[in-house]
Amino acid sequence: PEQSVIDLQACDIDTLGWKNFEAFCAVLLGKVYDAQTQLTAAKDHGCDVVLRGKINALIQCKFSEYSHRDYDSEDIVKDICWAQKKYNDALHEEFKKLFAISNAREFSRRVKQSAKSSNVTLIDRPKIIKWLKQHPVTRNEVAQKLFQERMDI
Repeated sequence: PEQSVIDLQACDIDTLGWKNFEAFCAVLLGKVYDAQTQLTAAKDHGCDVVLRGKINALIQCKFSEYSHRDYDSEDIVKDICWAQKKYNDALHEEFKKLFAISNAREFSRRVKQSAKSSNVTLIDRPKIIKWLKQHPVTRNEVAQKLFQERMDI
């Protein structure tokens, strides 16, 4: 089969780079939550993907070159929390669910604590791999998502 229609595997996640990773997350979470997703423009105010469906959510993605390590920056939580008010106001909608997603092995204890106290759902590598098995994503879908119009608020 053509490379573009082949489902991405767990080992492919780390070869995506940050731009493709954001698009991959948009496609994957759109499938998981049966929702429409849109990537945000360059000045994203701390949010990379807007998800609308049964739930409205904002997603901050962090691609790690060191996926074998824990993700240890609380900025991922701070960014998406800061984005919430901005997007609620700009779009006149309520985004109650906040996600922070990374291809890192897992999140450090301090990031987990920060996320818990801020009501942010963390999605780490094992969760991504689990969802990818349930909801296959192709390179073609990632490429299509990259070329869709971006949300600019």
